[in-house]
Amino acid sequence: MSAAEAIKVARDAGIELAIGGDDLVQEARAPPPATVLDLLSRHKAEVVAVLAATAHDNKLLARTPICESVTDSAEGEPGHEQPCASRRGRVQELDGVFLHFCVECGRFGPFGYGVCLRAGQLGRWYCREHRPQGHES
Repeated sequence: MSAAEAIKVARDAGIELAIGGDDLVQEARAPPPATVLDLLSRHKAEVVAVLAATAHDNKLLARTPICESVTDSAEGEPGHEQPCASRRGRVQELDGVFLHFCVECGRFGPFGYGVCLRAGQLGRWYCREHRPQGHES
């Protein structure tokens, strides 16, 4: 089975897939079948590669600064994986990397809502912990 087929099986089972650094992030409303989890586990590297390539080709996701070692954060701010009140809701471009931070805590926020970059809508971004549930991203 190919990675694309594994992704389709997971989505058909109600699993949302995303990339968190080098990890495959899975979310589902109900516990997914063990067979689907096993399938994703066996094809994890390929699934992550397909999701990353698709996002990059469609320019949907920026490179994640947590794993890419972006070091130009403002003086005195903690790393992007740490909360920071002064960063809450910030959206910026830094050396070609699009950075967006959780409106609740200031951590890097990979989950965007109300985003349409072509229309200039930067939207609201959330970390995994503060991501609104029951809404489409």
